Amino acid sequence: MAPSDGLATGVVARLTVGGKVSYTDHGFVQAECACTPHPSPTERNVPVLSLLDAFPLLLLLVVAFMIFVFGFGGADAGALDAPVLSMTIVSGDRLAFTTGDLFLLAGIFLLFIEVLKSTHTGTVTLLNHGFSTGVLILCVILFLVAPGFGNATFLLITFMTMFDVTAGFVITIVAARRDLAVR
Repeated sequence: MAPSDGLATGVVARLTVGGKVSYTDHGFVQAECACTPHPSPTERNVPVLSLLDAFPLLLLLVVAFMIFVFGFGGADAGALDAPVLSMTIVSGDRLAFTTGDLFLLAGIFLLFIEVLKSTHTGTVTLLNHGFSTGVLILCVILFLVAPGFGNATFLLITFMTMFDVTAGFVITIVAARRDLAVR
């Protein structure tokens, strides 16, 4: 095999020859037969199933809210409106964060990460979308049925999970089209 047949001079490539591995050097194959390239797993773009990538991060927010409602008596009407942090800003106005505000702030941050995760294509991303759909169903059921979840804060968290599901599917489809150059 000459360098013009696909191997550049000076490149060392790993080839599989009839079950045996041989190496090329300086653009010439050491064995004369039909050889096929044997790329590493990272060169093959084989998705490594990572539980963290498949895990919907907004579930952490929903579980934290459940702990707040069931564990710390957050079912109180005023528990979400209790000030947690307040400060005076440069204009002289007083900025106060309530418990509900902190839940929503954490939700916005986690939603941003979820949208970034949806730009990938592969099995892990599809698992993430399926799990995110389950989180959305859980949020809708909790909002409609469970006491302590029928408030504006949890409604906005439910909308965040709905946005995660819809935007995740749309962004993944667009990314897949771009990867496959289908129009």
